[in-house]
Amino acid sequence: MSDGSFLLGGDLEVRRLGFGGMRLLGPRVMGWPDDRENAL
Repeated sequence: MSDGSFLLGGDLEVRRLGFGGMRLLGPRVMGWPDDRENAL
């Protein structure tokens, strides 16, 4: 896998992760956490 790909979870070959991958996590992935003190 010298072409920049890697194994995700040890068995799924992934060639590229782009910004679209962030959408998998949901709409609240960006921005300040609700409890900032606990997040630091």
